[in-house]
Amino acid sequence: MPNPSRPRLRFSLLGLLTFVTLACILLAWWVQPNYVVATALFQVSREPVVFLSDEAPRAVDEREFETVRSTQQALLNSHYVLQSAMRKPGVPGLPFLRDKPDAVAWLQDNLVVEYPHDAEILAIRLRGPEVYAADLVQIVDAVAKAYEEEVVFEAHQSRLGTRDLNAASLKKIENEISRKMQELIDLDTESEGKIKDTVDGRMRQEEIDILLEQWRELSRSLERVDIELNAPRRIRKIQGAVISPD
Repeated sequence: MPNPSRPRLRFSLLGLLTFVTLACILLAWWVQPNYVVATALFQVSREPVVFLSDEAPRAVDEREFETVRSTQQALLNSHYVLQSAMRKPGVPGLPFLRDKPDAVAWLQDNLVVEYPHDAEILAIRLRGPEVYAADLVQIVDAVAKAYEEEVVFEAHQSRLGTRDLNAASLKKIENEISRKMQELIDLDTESEGKIKDTVDGRMRQEEIDILLEQWRELSRSLERVDIELNAPRRIRKIQGAVISPD
């Protein structure tokens, strides 16, 4: 005779197995850590610098702007910027980084550098467990600081160096023009106004004209650099790292 207890036993084992599986899934879900994202923001302005010598404001060159944007993304996630960030005080010893032998390489793979909604805002994001929220903030702030120092500030310093060189060259040309003009005036006085009609006089005047054209070119270049230095920076930080839900 068939044993009626066997089907019930099979169903009981199946039910127990299902219960245990569901319990394991719920337990795994329950103990899974919550994840958060630390985000810092920079503005990358679309508008070009307008020079005083321009007859009309220049139109936005979209290809130039895209080049600027992609270049900043690459620089921000570059080895030398992230290496600089990892050297900031307190960063190397953060608990979040202890199990990452090569923190720079890990950051290059996990740091998100993007333009949300294709806007002028450059976002630096790092995701991790909520328990490490303070570490994530410190790391993202360190990356933002390194980017400011190694890229934004260095570009500003380069413009300052260019301005100093242009100013020194301009002063040298001004002195040379003054000297040559005085020589021509003295020769003109000695020749009772006849030096201008001589080969020597014409050559001297041509030298002065060439120097005057160089002076004008350098003056325009210096004007452009001065405006760039005094205008609001095209790239500037607008938000330090803050935590938000993943």
